[in-house]
Amino acid sequence: MEKKEHSPNTLIVQKQVLSNSEPCSLAPKILHQGNTFLSERRWLQWRNVHALCWLDCILSILVHLETLKIILTGSVLENPSVIHRLLATYGQATALVNNCLRGNLDTDELISEAPGNVLSRAESHLNEIRNTVFEQLQPQLKCTLGKEESPVFAFPLLLQNDPETEKFFLHSFSWKFECLQCGYQVSDRCQKTLTTFTNVIPEWHPLNAAHVAPCNNCNHRTQRRKMVLEKVPPVLMMHFVEGLPHNDLMAYSFQFKEDSYQITAVVQYLQEPKHFVAWIFNSDGNSVHLVQTFALFRPVLILATSSQTFP
Repeated sequence: MEKKEHSPNTLIVQKQVLSNSEPCSLAPKILHQGNTFLSERRWLQWRNVHALCWLDCILSILVHLETLKIILTGSVLENPSVIHRLLATYGQATALVNNCLRGNLDTDELISEAPGNVLSRAESHLNEIRNTVFEQLQPQLKCTLGKEESPVFAFPLLLQNDPETEKFFLHSFSWKFECLQCGYQVSDRCQKTLTTFTNVIPEWHPLNAAHVAPCNNCNHRTQRRKMVLEKVPPVLMMHFVEGLPHNDLMAYSFQFKEDSYQITAVVQYLQEPKHFVAWIFNSDGNSVHLVQTFALFRPVLILATSSQTFP
């Protein structure tokens, strides 16, 4: 397989559990390396080994998608998919650790206080399901341990192998193009689990999703093509080749018909060190947290949450 170019950001938006709920007024920004994490609340995650950070990001996002967990919870399948097994395994590993804590995750108890043998068992569960997902992806992705891949290619492939879950990520839209130079117009309907954008306009928004593109008729290079959403799933994923237009995450929130959507996660590719991280966005209605998955060296796997909110 040819070498894949890795891109800076993938934006993931999910439908709020309550339709027409008030969007949070806080506007957080992506945290940079070196920021101090203040909160003691922590979550299990996968340790980065064999250059599998690209897969760890996908797994971390899936297990923290509240909308997806609500949809899939209670569904009884004769042959559960690997994503169903992922959610179940993560829940088991988390319960294993939580049962050993003196308190609960609403207190200041740390996961690292659990006995080492319990953490080892939890990590074993996480590693086992990660290996299962990797093996499922391998025939199509041609991935090998120690070789860097990209979530941009792997995430859609994983969903393709699970049609029942894929439908919760499939969005339908039309690419609308009209050249202001020669009047040429074209409209193409598409359905994807992840749409790629390049050369986006500064004021880009899910409901104003335009980017600069050439005209195929007169070759004028600074025309605009716009994505017009027709059907939005519970989880909407978009990929930005040059990175996000801006880091004001709440500005990407939007209303589509009767449903409200807000940021769930951003996958970011760091150049130094070369590493994928996932920023998981969590709002409890009163505060906003950005959770960074960045486990390069930690033997105990945690997600550290920033207690800071941003104006």
